[in-house]
Amino acid sequence: NKKYLMRKIIVHLRGGLGNQMFQYSLGRALAEDNNCELVLDNWSGFIRDQYRRKYELHNFPIKARLIKPLERFPIWIYRIKKRLLNQNKNFNEKIFNNLIVNETENKFLSNISKIQINKNVWLNGYWQSPLYFNHHEKILKTELRPPIPKSNKILKLGERMKNSNSVAIGIRVYEESDDPSSHSKDRKIKSPQEINSVIEIIKKKYQNAKFYLFCTYNSPFLEKLDLPKNTISIFSNNEPKRHLDKLWLLSQCKHHVFNNSTFYWWGAWLSSLNHNYSDQDIFVSDNFLNDNIILNEWSKF
Repeated sequence: NKKYLMRKIIVHLRGGLGNQMFQYSLGRALAEDNNCELVLDNWSGFIRDQYRRKYELHNFPIKARLIKPLERFPIWIYRIKKRLLNQNKNFNEKIFNNLIVNETENKFLSNISKIQINKNVWLNGYWQSPLYFNHHEKILKTELRPPIPKSNKILKLGERMKNSNSVAIGIRVYEESDDPSSHSKDRKIKSPQEINSVIEIIKKKYQNAKFYLFCTYNSPFLEKLDLPKNTISIFSNNEPKRHLDKLWLLSQCKHHVFNNSTFYWWGAWLSSLNHNYSDQDIFVSDNFLNDNIILNEWSKF
């Protein structure tokens, strides 16, 4: 039907890889449910990014096309209008023949399923909840599966992770931010003691557990964690290739403990490609900004 094919879901992408994956997932689910074309705005949300983050979804076998320059016009007019008039965002607003759908609260917004998609729809938000897309879990676990690394060293490490009681400890300290607590719900940062209490549970449950520590850099925070001496530390900066290899390694690990990082969230979510949920212990910090990010099968701490 030509009329249906003309309608577009346009995702206004921004943030790091974890956030881009959440934004894509909502767009993909809505496009699938409404027989629309999925378009990714891979430019507008990055040109003024203070952390110099870039579009990274081109590394995955996603089903979407990139936006054309003229198609960006509505979001730019909308943003200029909001800035000049100093207006608050409403859940949905019309501009020209487009509907801008804004994430107005840090929780799952169920009314997104009630949107009448009879014009082009822009998704403007982070949308950090699997409730938006878990009915298309199979599709997304295919399209967002990280590419297999080329390095033999990384492949061998991943094989060891996959075939043992491996535990990924994912720590995000937001070292690049002037205010790390702004990334946490109620500005509460998880302490080393809180993380250690979960590490202790895993140590007691799995005598043969092998720990892998993931962090962007060797933060002093990590020295306060009660990890075994044979723990392998995996640091990486934001180079795209290392980023992808790190996500692949996370997906090979069986058990997961992580604080408020969407990147580590995706590593745990994708790990069910290699392990059964029922055999996994996944502990997630309860200070994510979005209340509805944690799966029922996971444990909060």
